[in-house]
Amino acid sequence: MRMALEGRSVIFAMCLGQLGSLLPHVVVPSILAGFLIPEWRLTGAQAGLLAGSGAAGYMLAVPVLAALTDRIDARKILIAGSALSALGTLLFGVFAQGLWSGAFFNAIAGVGFAGAYMPGLKALTDRLAPGDSSRAITLYTSSFSFGVSLSFLVSQLVAEGWGWRTAFFVTAAGPIVMLLVSFLLRPVKPRPPQGRLLDFAPVFRNTDAMGFVLGYGAHGFELYGIRTWLVAFWTFVAMKNSDSSFLTATNSRSSSGGIARSRR
Repeated sequence: MRMALEGRSVIFAMCLGQLGSLLPHVVVPSILAGFLIPEWRLTGAQAGLLAGSGAAGYMLAVPVLAALTDRIDARKILIAGSALSALGTLLFGVFAQGLWSGAFFNAIAGVGFAGAYMPGLKALTDRLAPGDSSRAITLYTSSFSFGVSLSFLVSQLVAEGWGWRTAFFVTAAGPIVMLLVSFLLRPVKPRPPQGRLLDFAPVFRNTDAMGFVLGYGAHGFELYGIRTWLVAFWTFVAMKNSDSSFLTATNSRSSSGGIARSRR
């Protein structure tokens, strides 16, 4: 009989797994200015396309994968998403040779994260008593900020010390933590769903919900713009002030981690 996490140990384990899932989340923006732009001779538009490819993969996949959690155990989607996230990150480090190959592998990692983040939240709440759900959601979503900060820090430290490809190898190990946690969750059978899989008409008719949807979409737009170009911006500032101690690489990493805390 295999061990299964129960009670508050599920919350702790899922938050820990979330940190692992997020380890490769901003590896591309973290090393973009210092490594990929000069090595691949990318323009600003190309760099933006490369950095945004992960978010594009996430955006296209998350409506389907999140909706599927009403029909199958979210744990199964979480396992598949975590494995795909690790694979996409690893493939980037091994095979990416330029803009299009890099964007392809980054998009794969983004699809994987779409199967890990919101399905992970559903997998967590499905295994808790109603009184524990509110606290668990707060802890799980707040761990996003710590995970992004850790991703900025680890990605840059490893890239500077051992090369940018090694940064992908190291961060690809992060989703394996969530994968291991997923195997320790007890199976849960969802209640029979109502309606079609991708029927968004009730959402559009709910004007109160749509206000939150549009507001959160605007927040995501500005957030990912800042997160994608923050390191490049501080690199530019450092170059403009190269005759002073205005900015160091460590300060850049700290600033990157700090801005990530605005998430959720």
